Amino acid sequence: MPIVFNESAGTISGISVGGLPDGIVDTDMLANNAVTAAKATGSAKGITMQDSWVITSSYETNSTADITANWARHSAASSTFFGNIGSAMTESSGVFTFPSTGIYLVLAQVVIRAEGGGRTYMGAEQRISSDSGTNYSDATVAYNSGYQNSAYTSTQTVAVYNVTNVSTFRWKIRSVFADTSKVFGDATNKLTGVTFTRLGDT
Repeated sequence: MPIVFNESAGTISGISVGGLPDGIVDTDMLANNAVTAAKATGSAKGITMQDSWVITSSYETNSTADITANWARHSAASSTFFGNIGSAMTESSGVFTFPSTGIYLVLAQVVIRAEGGGRTYMGAEQRISSDSGTNYSDATVAYNSGYQNSAYTSTQTVAVYNVTNVSTFRWKIRSVFADTSKVFGDATNKLTGVTFTRLGDT
């Protein structure tokens, strides 16, 4: 199709997709808000997913164990202030799956009180699996100390994951105690919980 200039109408027709030379259109020529996140790629999209979860009630334990119960999305558990962006994580018995592939920043914390009365360590471990949960690796670990009964502490863990397959990647967190301890949860305030943020494409 020939290129047609219509001077009276101020239009040009007949240019095929990709017909303009590379670089002829720059960012200054784009109208405000002309490029949406759906059209952008990589880091240009910005943050498109952030999802926050909490443990809604406290419990006591004296063993190293995965945190499997009483999980809830923070926006669903709390009526004010807290919000999430984009697609949610999926949780079942403390095992989380990701809504899409990408690079994820995961921030998790556990608030703890020593109940055993003796010297003890209290910690948390982020665990990741790429084979549908058959095997898990400790991705990041944090420990703190409780040297007397009723000593409060908290542990924070930070990790970045390259999630390449949503069908096979799994995430969970495990509390690690040397003596009887209490894990604190709350449906409104974020005591023990985790935040997942998708930073960009894999």
